[in-house]
Amino acid sequence: MFTRVKKATDSRGTGLGLAIVRSIMNLHKGVTEVQNHPAITVFSWVFARAFAGF
Repeated sequence: MFTRVKKATDSRGTGLGLAIVRSIMNLHKGVTEVQNHPAITVFSWVFARAFAGF
């Protein structure tokens, strides 16, 4: 499903993968968070609930 469009050395950016994730999260009224730490980067995805009682 995910395909590398450019070599990692070609440019520094989020790439196509994160752009797709952003579009999906926006469609589902979700939130994407990124936390940078010295040794690791943490990505979190939170989706809105479709049903209050679910």
